[in-house]
Amino acid sequence: MLTKGKFLVSFEVPGHTKEYTTEGFTEEMVIPYRTEELNPYLRYPNQEINNNHLHSEHIRLQIREILQIPLRDITIIDIISLP
Repeated sequence: MLTKGKFLVSFEVPGHTKEYTTEGFTEEMVIPYRTEELNPYLRYPNQEINNNHLHSEHIRLQIREILQIPLRDITIIDIISLP
């Protein structure tokens, strides 16, 4: 089923200095998702995020627009549902 929800998304992008090879961020986002794709991430911690799923693609596209960096440089770490 296709729906929308509010989530806290943790992600990493390449750092801008030699000292920081990656930088981590957390952002609140409203994202569309398919329940059958997102449920495993919400039920079981430390699941690897599939970049081909709708929610992953949408998150990475939003981050790309904000930070102006290539999609391949964005790594989604965790997705947490918000009420």
